[in-house]
Amino acid sequence: MHNQKLVQSYNLAGLFTLSLRLVVGWTYFSAFWRRLILTNKLDPEALGYIGEKFNNFMPNALGIKPVIEYLVINPETLWWAMAIFTIIEGVVGLFFMFGLFTRLMSVGVFGLAMGILLGSGWIGIYLHFQRKT
Repeated sequence: MHNQKLVQSYNLAGLFTLSLRLVVGWTYFSAFWRRLILTNKLDPEALGYIGEKFNNFMPNALGIKPVIEYLVINPETLWWAMAIFTIIEGVVGLFFMFGLFTRLMSVGVFGLAMGILLGSGWIGIYLHFQRKT
């Protein structure tokens, strides 16, 4: 009886972690998929170029404003940064979904999330507090 509950607990934990891996992995892999496969958002001449978002991020960036400013001023470097970021998102997302190097990929997920957080600066919350002052 006790052994059966233990096996059931392990199965439930495995299902829970698989669900998390698939959701988080798809979040990052789908960004890669949308930017490169569905529409090429890495083309600076195309409508919806991913680098244009940096113009909106710059005023609200948290701690990395000089980096974003440098990238906006140097469009070729911005393109390389966006290409590398997109490839890393794809690899991290795919590996995380398949359960490959999950500990290393979780560090990648954390790094990507922090990069997005610091870049966008939680625009909504920042603007909310800005209006109150």
